[in-house]
Amino acid sequence: MASCSIPTDASRNTTTPTLAPSNRKLGDAAKTIQKYFADVLKPIPQPSQKDELKRWLNFIEHAAEVIVLKVPDNGNAYMMFETLNDRGLKVSQADLVKNYLFGRTDEDRFDEVEDKWASMTAVLESIGEEDAAIDYLRFLCSLLYGLTRNVFDQIKEHVSSQESVMQFVHTLEQCVHAYERCFVPITPSGMIIRQ
Repeated sequence: MASCSIPTDASRNTTTPTLAPSNRKLGDAAKTIQKYFADVLKPIPQPSQKDELKRWLNFIEHAAEVIVLKVPDNGNAYMMFETLNDRGLKVSQADLVKNYLFGRTDEDRFDEVEDKWASMTAVLESIGEEDAAIDYLRFLCSLLYGLTRNVFDQIKEHVSSQESVMQFVHTLEQCVHAYERCFVPITPSGMIIRQ
């Protein structure tokens, strides 16, 4: 019987690239699952471990349920997000801001807002800090509206119309590179040094 193992960083003989926080979370989840199954299989004799894994696979394929929520438009998606959040789903202020902005965006401008948000978060992930998005939002809101601890409430107060949403996401996208330079080393010629 062939065995499958996940190579460790040491066995690869390569340097590990810096991962974005979202990718790090996926790696951490994979390690958690690997540890869980190692613990599940530990008390089971080696010849029976394959049967136990087959039982788990059968459960995942035939008994586990994945729920996909499809909504007719982005406004309804925002309302659904708010409802789930009100019922105990833990979300960050950055998630609340994103979904607030998406919910305030007309359908014909939604892709533009989504692209600007994605562009901003891609730059922030390169910083490598866990809370980079909310830290950046707090920094920018402090510059634009004054010091605050509750970024979401301040954005709701100042960004309510379609026009103000478009201006705000444009500002988010335009200022993120200057914010990034506070954390990422650059050469005298202005080239960013990736670590």
